[in-house]
Amino acid sequence: DTLEAEGRREFTQHWHLFHGASPDFDEAGRAVHVTDERDDRVLSIYQRGDLESGDMALYSGSEDPWSGWSAPRYEVRQPIWTLRSKTRGDSAPFVTVFAANEHALKAWNVTVARGDGEDLVEVHSKGDTDHTPGYTVRIEHDVTPARVHVMKSAH
Repeated sequence: DTLEAEGRREFTQHWHLFHGASPDFDEAGRAVHVTDERDDRVLSIYQRGDLESGDMALYSGSEDPWSGWSAPRYEVRQPIWTLRSKTRGDSAPFVTVFAANEHALKAWNVTVARGDGEDLVEVHSKGDTDHTPGYTVRIEHDVTPARVHVMKSAH
């Protein structure tokens, strides 16, 4: 997603996790690994864009800032984990990659190359020993609606 505004401002993106999720940042603080109630890793979230270190945070039942809540019914709130990413500027390109199931167990390199008219997102397994294919995503943003092309690539 690319968000734009008149003038400089803060942009935030929120991903609400499922009940029973236990999230934790990787060592670099650039990905969140999520385990379920059985302590199995079921999801990894990689966030890229114009984010700086510390611009990703996890909240559960927070009132300052108000984040990390779900409402299963009217007048009932329950804490739930929420991943918040933020950046500042007059535009905000957010690139989020979700790796689920067996792909959540791998570590992924995610790189973004922004260009005139299109962006390229490369997703490849780190330390690949089983020759897992990677992906190249080409996003044409000079057309409305934007066109997205996903290509599987050999590693």
